Amino acid sequence: MLVRLLTFLLLAFLSLSSLADTVWMKNGDRLTGTISLLNDSKLVLDTDYAGSVTISWNKVSTIETSSPLLVKLKKDKQEKAKIIKPAEEGKLQLVNGTEPQEVALQDIKQIIKPKKLGVEIDDLIWSGKVNIALDSKKAEKDTTTFDIDFQTKLEHSNWRHILNGEYNRKSSDGNVSTNNYALDYTLDHFITKQWFWQTNAGFKLDHIEDLRKQYTLGTGPGYQFWDDSLGAFSMSSLINVSRYEYQDTSSKNFGSYGIRWDYNRYLLGKNFELFTTGNATRPFDTSVAKYTLDTDIGIRYKLTDWASLNFKVNRNIINGASDSSINETRYIFGFGINW
Repeated sequence: MLVRLLTFLLLAFLSLSSLADTVWMKNGDRLTGTISLLNDSKLVLDTDYAGSVTISWNKVSTIETSSPLLVKLKKDKQEKAKIIKPAEEGKLQLVNGTEPQEVALQDIKQIIKPKKLGVEIDDLIWSGKVNIALDSKKAEKDTTTFDIDFQTKLEHSNWRHILNGEYNRKSSDGNVSTNNYALDYTLDHFITKQWFWQTNAGFKLDHIEDLRKQYTLGTGPGYQFWDDSLGAFSMSSLINVSRYEYQDTSSKNFGSYGIRWDYNRYLLGKNFELFTTGNATRPFDTSVAKYTLDTDIGIRYKLTDWASLNFKVNRNIINGASDSSINETRYIFGFGINW
């Protein structure tokens, strides 16, 4: 009976081990885990012994995988592989139900996992996060602060869609001092690997400030400095048309130019993430405002693969005409969900 049990456990262990991906290095080392991404010549291997390991692609001899992957080759050709089998140094074999196709590692530009949204969609990367902060204080004055923001991103072929939203509310002894929300949609079309054309539409509604509604539509070129497993950084320069609506029902329409940025960088084995996003504009009509700034700067600490603790500082400035001036700084600590 003991022999049967040991045999069963051994077979179970071997079957689980066979599901792991394997990376053979040119120096003779062998690493096991789950291959999650190859981008910008960096291979990311998720392990249970060292977290996410980043490997230089030119140091890899060959690899083996046990799950479907989308392999992008140079000259914009792509192949879908049910599994990948090892081959001689500098090559691998793509298996998709027919004869294995041998490919040189130097001809591979990117490896990603196909995503499933109801049905499987190739060449689609879907990511997102939701952050929630709630602070309630019972003292001489009872105060409650609530903040929730989200971002979802879809990348398909040469297109990138980004949707952001945020809601903020603060009250003290029943008196609401902050109550606003914002939505922002960005569409990027990549002309080259790094240059893209961006179109952005934004809306803000504030129930407290004199400046009640802000509408913005802008377009212009952008540049992706890098986007890999360790982070990303992009900037864009836009020409905008905007509309401000005030509490007294008056309104102003004006044009502006500005810049937008999106930066994040992982540190200490992806346990920490530094990030900043925002936009700064200067209206052509300085009677509306001299400049505007809306930015977040913060840090995330990874708790699990899907949960994090977040701290950020938000600056919102509209500097200029007295009827539209805003100067706010918020410090937000909360819990995040990532996918």
